[in-house]
Amino acid sequence: MIQKRFILTLVAASLAVLISTCCSIAAHAAEPPEFPIRVEVRTIRAEGVINQSQREAATPFALDSSIADLASQLERLEYAHFKMVDLQSLVIPPRKRVKIELSEGQQLTLRPIAVEGDQLCLWLRWRDRSGMQLLETRLRFTLGQSMLTGTEHSPDKGLILAIKVESAP
Repeated sequence: MIQKRFILTLVAASLAVLISTCCSIAAHAAEPPEFPIRVEVRTIRAEGVINQSQREAATPFALDSSIADLASQLERLEYAHFKMVDLQSLVIPPRKRVKIELSEGQQLTLRPIAVEGDQLCLWLRWRDRSGMQLLETRLRFTLGQSMLTGTEHSPDKGLILAIKVESAP
């Protein structure tokens, strides 16, 4: 239950992008993008569980400079400290699926489904090191903006993925 609450909190905190099941894009664009997609995945460790009243009482909020651009999204989460532990950047060729090996043995599989204007529908599957599925969904990204998703890593720690997609040059 805590894991579901944490994922819902992350999704709600990602206000900069429109999250969708991609039905509206898929209805208009049955074909996946015909151009390569650049994907950047930052793995972030979250620690120091706090509640909203602690946050409002000016509990210190700390993050390293490599994720400063995500501060407005991260500060809405129930953690006090954030640190980037991994960065993966790759290009997905048109009509292909790719697997990314993340830190701590986790794996992320991505496949672009459809594109319309500056919106890209991306299918993703995130598995932990034992192969257990943490998340499988379709998300709609605004090109050039980061979206957060995550899971509870232990009772007092979370693991967050900040995913950003752009058309590759």
